[in-house]
Amino acid sequence: MSDPEHLGFALHRMLPPALRGDFQDLAAWRRGVREMLDLALRSHDGPVIVPMTLVEAGYFTDIVGRLRDDGHEVHHFALLAEPTTVLRRLNGRGLRPGLKHGSWAVARLDDCLTRLGDAAFATHIATDDRTVAQVAEPSPARSGCRSLRTPMARCARDCAGTPPAFGTSGRIDDRGRCRRSKRPNYHAG
Repeated sequence: MSDPEHLGFALHRMLPPALRGDFQDLAAWRRGVREMLDLALRSHDGPVIVPMTLVEAGYFTDIVGRLRDDGHEVHHFALLAEPTTVLRRLNGRGLRPGLKHGSWAVARLDDCLTRLGDAAFATHIATDDRTVAQVAEPSPARSGCRSLRTPMARCARDCAGTPPAFGTSGRIDDRGRCRRSKRPNYHAG
């Protein structure tokens, strides 16, 4: 699991409160996320799952586009749900009322769902009334992979707290391992 929010929150802690906006607007965040994912994809012999809400086309290019340019085969999936479902899932993450992270997610919910529904963020997977495991299983088939039931079950278990409308990302070859090669893999987000 590689969660880009950790880098974003670290960057926030380095800034005075008045300068703490959306950390995705920081070039340092986008560059750091891309570099860490590149390292993980090159070096880790296993799935790399990345829960990330990335709806700015330019930022998507900065991270996902550059990973593709660097030779990583990336399949992107936008996991969508109705706003009420996402709110229920956000509440299930254990966020305290008023917590800045939680309020950002709630404030951006409608905009993010609208943007993720755009063709630029296809493939779209509806997640309402589905478990994380049910959502995760069809994704490899959509990217041309054989069933990855065992690794995907582990990925689904690890991502259980991630609100599906906000996406998850990963890279798995047809044997369930992380590879730099051009083998089919899984990357959702």
